[in-house]
Amino acid sequence: METLYPGSMQIPPMLINKEPIEKDVNLALSSGNYVGQEKLDGYFYMMEKTDDGNIYLFSRSKSKKTGELTEKIDNVPHIKSWAEDNVPDGTILIGEIYVPGGKSKDCTRIMGCLPKNAIARQENEGFIHYYIHDCLRFDGKMVLDNPYLSRYNVLQESKLFNNYIATPEIELAITYYKDFPEILAEILSRGGEGMVFKKKDSPYMAGKRPRDNWKIKSETTFDVVVIGFIEPEKEYTGKESDTWPYIIDNELVTKAYYNNWKAGFVIGAYDGGELKEIGTISSGMTDFLREDTARNPEKYLGHVIEVKAMSVDKNKKSIRHGRFVRLREDKEKEDCTFETIF
Repeated sequence: METLYPGSMQIPPMLINKEPIEKDVNLALSSGNYVGQEKLDGYFYMMEKTDDGNIYLFSRSKSKKTGELTEKIDNVPHIKSWAEDNVPDGTILIGEIYVPGGKSKDCTRIMGCLPKNAIARQENEGFIHYYIHDCLRFDGKMVLDNPYLSRYNVLQESKLFNNYIATPEIELAITYYKDFPEILAEILSRGGEGMVFKKKDSPYMAGKRPRDNWKIKSETTFDVVVIGFIEPEKEYTGKESDTWPYIIDNELVTKAYYNNWKAGFVIGAYDGGELKEIGTISSGMTDFLREDTARNPEKYLGHVIEVKAMSVDKNKKSIRHGRFVRLREDKEKEDCTFETIF
């Protein structure tokens, strides 16, 4: 087949689910079968270096004029130069083009104009970055059918990112293996887009939208009533056992147990006028809050707190991976209803 881009494969992009399925959220956060990466506010681009050394940068959309994937490598000569010097022939990389501190519209100003204008704008405003998170082919070997972690390991073990100081615009996505709610909260708190979750053993399904990969771009915020307290765990199981100072009867105990603090809140909301439990909250609580809750329980019991959660289960009327945000002295507890949460 004739093509405007000799040697290119132009593998159709895999699509990512926007809304996570509830069971997949639970698997990602508890099963150990998933990994997470930060979602940036940019655009998908596939870099392809052919067997003959031709370098292309394809977007996910096809040109209405040519019927082929839209190609934009001339808009980012610094990325092309990096690929010439570092990427082996026969390689296809998947990543996201983004502007540090900017939005997707800032990418459009660079990638959506003629190369001359794109270069001039980058010289004045800063160079666009390429955030690489997947690999479909490397040094002539196809790997898209391999498990995701295997493909990611190809990137980690390559020498593509050795010259980071010389080329800071080329980045390997950091992959997280645990503590997803805390990491998502940190990303969102600094204005980030969210996270993408990928099943460790999933292949790259070109042109499809597999249920094994999805993104979370926001959290749900709502108000609830404190209806009880969580007592702290006694046994300390952390990694600092050699230096851990909290000991009772020669047994290592948790800091909260040692100090007689509370570990969290039991929370509820009104359903038809009846106050019902919907879950517990412990994440997001500082040592001060744990101590103050134990010393002054009346400040919290029966009062309203604001909570953020990764998701809510409308059928089971429960929350998933919630965390404490603040005490709401301005809110009446009767306003915390199932209707407003679920």
